[in-house]
Amino acid sequence: GDISVVADAFKQKAQVMTPQLTTYRQNTEMLGRQAAVLLIQQIENPRITLPEQQVVSGSLQPGASTAAPRR
Repeated sequence: GDISVVADAFKQKAQVMTPQLTTYRQNTEMLGRQAAVLLIQQIENPRITLPEQQVVSGSLQPGASTAAPRR
């Protein structure tokens, strides 16, 4: 069967691979900011909490490692 590959790695590494990998670029600055805010909240208000989901946008950087499904 056919396989498509998407990596969440650094785009620079993906560009030198053959075929060029499709990557998902995360907004790492926003990830860091949100992590810092959550950490400060935990330090200032320690409590037992349930896991919390945080959504940070990103973008798909097409390469040659993915294709539309065959029909």
